[in-house]
Amino acid sequence: MKTSDSHSPVTRFGVFELGLRSRELHKQGMKIRLQGQPVEILVMLLERPGEVVTREELQKKLWPADTGVGRISAFRFSTHSARAKDWHLGQCRSRQLS
Repeated sequence: MKTSDSHSPVTRFGVFELGLRSRELHKQGMKIRLQGQPVEILVMLLERPGEVVTREELQKKLWPADTGVGRISAFRFSTHSARAKDWHLGQCRSRQLS
């Protein structure tokens, strides 16, 4: 993973590029639609490469303590969405390495 200089906060990983301020994800220059909680999960993971990010840490970042009953369902939906995107990115990486 590479981060560009402070004038343009962009994180690059493989063929992907994430604008840290704009929260826009690009793959080889093409914009990938990713917004809301999935992009926040991606940012959190990219900020801590090689570290384990716990479910509790994700929940605290994505939902304040006063969020209410739907918190667990929303967390499951967001993590499912993030896992699906992670699977897709993994498939792209394996094709690229072949």
